[in-house]
Amino acid sequence: MNYNKINTLLTDKRLSIPQLADKIGMTKRGLYSSIEKKTLTIITIEKIAEALDVPVSVFFDEQSFNWNNKELIAKNVTLDIRNQDLEENIKLLQDIIRTKKSLLRLIYEQLKNSDSDKFNQILKAINDSEKFDTEESKDLKNK
Repeated sequence: MNYNKINTLLTDKRLSIPQLADKIGMTKRGLYSSIEKKTLTIITIEKIAEALDVPVSVFFDEQSFNWNNKELIAKNVTLDIRNQDLEENIKLLQDIIRTKKSLLRLIYEQLKNSDSDKFNQILKAINDSEKFDTEESKDLKNK
């Protein structure tokens, strides 16, 4: 965004910032501040363009868009590589989850067929650990 363009256009149109602020429904302090801090919203820029009877594109010069095809292609390639890495990691995690589920099913079947007291003790330990996890996560949320 070329903020200097606002002042240039105001001079050309023989308007002041307070007059512009009034035209776009802002306080002069608010407009001064937004221009000084370079924090104009696109809606405000559109209102300024309309008030000055110019297209919004006037406020954006080529230097505002320092993009060229090579940079965009390089960024796109980088994002593609990151995306592929993430997809591979997701597949690995899904495989790990499937493997752990299979192991848990096998352990469950073995325990179910073994000594029922031992099985009940293990189930109690699992339930206790799940309660601990739940209580621990509640404690973390409350912090």
